[in-house]
Amino acid sequence: MTTIQGSTATTASQDATLPPPPKDMLNQSDFLELMIAQMKNQDPTKPLDGQEYLGQLAQFSTLNSIQELQKSFDTLAQSLTAFQTTQATTMVGKQALVESNRGYYTPGQSLEGQVILPADVSNLTLKVYSANGQLVNTVNMGSKPAGQVDFSLGSETMGAGVYQVVAEGFIDGEAQQFSTQIWNQVQSVAVGQSGQSSSLNLAGGAGLVDMNSVRGIR
Repeated sequence: MTTIQGSTATTASQDATLPPPPKDMLNQSDFLELMIAQMKNQDPTKPLDGQEYLGQLAQFSTLNSIQELQKSFDTLAQSLTAFQTTQATTMVGKQALVESNRGYYTPGQSLEGQVILPADVSNLTLKVYSANGQLVNTVNMGSKPAGQVDFSLGSETMGAGVYQVVAEGFIDGEAQQFSTQIWNQVQSVAVGQSGQSSSLNLAGGAGLVDMNSVRGIR
């Protein structure tokens, strides 16, 4: 024990007296000092190549500009994240139209949203599934033109809970499914970290959605 402690103490003492490690790279200030010193002490019969130094100096300047630009981008990203967080907190308690096929239904009210159609659709049909995957409602909306088609769903067979809405139809005789946007109440906000966007926690367990998926607020 004593031998190990003594050896450790001796090593620590030696380490403390070691000089700091040399720099691996020169910065722009070091380079300027070196260039000026060499120019002052150059042999008049063998002048230094000034173009080479100017080229190297230009590289240092470009590197510094890139580093400053990166700092500006980092500052901008932090500002945008802070702004988005502030904006997200104002949504708590309100309803947000989000890109999702899930929504919370309260009896006596309606499950509302939109279907996004890329082209004219024939026989647009909405199928509503419960959380356990059971089909509880089917609504035939007929033919619809391209664009956003609003819907409002409700049924005596639907109790309180989260439901999935599947939109189907035909484009030029080919069966397809379409994306939906559903109104959900915002319960809380999860603040994004390290440049990530904030997320909205939807009421009733309808899920966590990215702030960027919000298409409307009411």
